[in-house]
Amino acid sequence: MLEAKDLFQNMLEKGLFPNSVIYTSLIDGFFKQGNMTAAFKLGEEMIEKGLMFDVVTYNVFINGLCNRGKINEGKEFLSEMQRKGLAPDHITYNTLIHGYYKSSNVNKAFELLDEMMWNGLMPNIVTYNTLIARYCGLGSMDKAEELLNGTIKRGFSPDYTTHKTMVHGYIKNGTSQEVFQVHEQLLENDLVPNIRTYNALIEAFFSKGMTRKAKALWDEMAEKGFLPDVVTYNVDTVNKEI
Repeated sequence: MLEAKDLFQNMLEKGLFPNSVIYTSLIDGFFKQGNMTAAFKLGEEMIEKGLMFDVVTYNVFINGLCNRGKINEGKEFLSEMQRKGLAPDHITYNTLIHGYYKSSNVNKAFELLDEMMWNGLMPNIVTYNTLIARYCGLGSMDKAEELLNGTIKRGFSPDYTTHKTMVHGYIKNGTSQEVFQVHEQLLENDLVPNIRTYNALIEAFFSKGMTRKAKALWDEMAEKGFLPDVVTYNVDTVNKEI
């Protein structure tokens, strides 16, 4: 950020006029640095210079606020966007839904999901993964399974995040049989197995002390031509040390 600020100052000294893209990039940088004061100061400077916030700028503010636990303030930026006639996109809603999920406010997350669809934006796999993760975190595996099935019926193919979330959810709140069932279910619904899906299963079984099942998966992985990577060996080594 020091180098970025120096470049920005150099632009001004040369009489160049920074545009909204440059301001938005700097604001994002300050948020990631944890410097909210500097981020908001640049936002005010943008407005003073007649540069209007676009959807990307609003998303940067919403993301920065949600990452600091200020979800309600982020929601206010969404309202401001809509008052100004800007249409929120998937990033806007997914960021806020994830923020409410992290704050354990599931009702608000689902309210935003309804609002998202009302505004003509269909949830994507990122949206559903966030909500599935929340149910798994609460131990509500029946609701997580229901949401997963609804996601698949809507034509979304599960990805690695879906797989890992459901596997670890059942390891924590279910049985080893349910872990394998959900694994097979996801494979039947277009999830392509890879080293990461096997790593998730191996790590999950090791974490519950199911060493034999973990080693059986290791052998199965090798039989299917997947070579262990650093993550696989780390999981195995750590658990042997334990």
